[in-house]
This record gives sequence, structure tokens and C-alpha cells, in this order.
Amino acid sequence: MNDWRAHRIIGLTLGEFTWLLTGVLLLAYELWAVAFREGDVLTRAYRANCPRWMLWPVGVGVLMGHLHGPTWGGIIGRWSPILFILVGVAVLARDLFIGDRYPAAWVPVLFAAGVVLGAVSWVGRP
Repeated sequence: MNDWRAHRIIGLTLGEFTWLLTGVLLLAYELWAVAFREGDVLTRAYRANCPRWMLWPVGVGVLMGHLHGPTWGGIIGRWSPILFILVGVAVLARDLFIGDRYPAAWVPVLFAAGVVLGAVSWVGRP
């Protein structure tokens, strides 16, 4: 069996390199939009849609907590993918069926809750 972690690109595993490349491409797109289209497309879209789509701050918070948060020993452990799916479906259902805007002051709170959820679900290596 082939171990995918054995393959390295510039010293990074394939997953790490993919995240790095994705971040660089998103940054390049944002800089191009600022320089030539007079606007920061990704940031403006994120900020404009956060009070409408609760999935944005919660989802980004979970991702950031998982990728950059502290490792708290995998409190949730192997059930974390199921929890992510349940939280994602519940938040998306709220967004689709209720569809009303919520106060913009909730965005940092939802993001912080997502970060905590992402951090307590981390099981891998730091």
C-alpha cells in the first residue's frame, strides 16, 4: 500500500501543500481584484453575506479552529466528522428555510463558536 504522507513537495505533505497553494491563489486573486477591478472581491462578499448566511462564519470558524487552533486532545475525537455534518446541515437549513438576516454583532460570536468546535475536534498531530 502506498502511504500518501510519504510524498513531499518542498518539504510539505500533499495536503499541506494543497492548503498552501489554495491560500496563495486566493491571495493572488484578491490582490488582482484590488489592483485592477477596484475592489476586494472575497472580503466584500464575505462581509456582505455573513449576516444572511450563518454558514459563512460558523464554517470558516470550524476550519480555522481545526487548522490553526490549539490541540485540546481530541475531546470529540472520531465523532467530529459526524458533528461537523450535523452542525453544517442545521446551520444551512436555518439559512435556507428561515432565510432572515441576523444581527451583524453575532458574526464574531458565531465565528468564535466555530473555532472552539474546530479546535476540540482536532485529533491529529500538532
